[in-house]
Amino acid sequence: MHWQYTGGMDKDELVRRRTALGLSRPELAREIGVSEVTVWRWEVEGRKPTAAIGKLLEQALRKFERRSAAQRGEGGGDGSVG
Repeated sequence: MHWQYTGGMDKDELVRRRTALGLSRPELAREIGVSEVTVWRWEVEGRKPTAAIGKLLEQALRKFERRSAAQRGEGGGDGSVG
């Protein structure tokens, strides 16, 4: 079954992170290779991605968060923490 992702991100956190980054559902979907409807199901219905897609989702959000922080001058943009 597709309820394997255990990354701990619930639907509210996903929506908060995506919208804080200014990403639309289609943009996020395109980035991780799923349909917009799939992202909608995660955010609205609370469905969970598979472990593999969940990992891609987290990686994509972190990439955009690093890029956003670098644009604000909050980090080196190299992926380092701190």
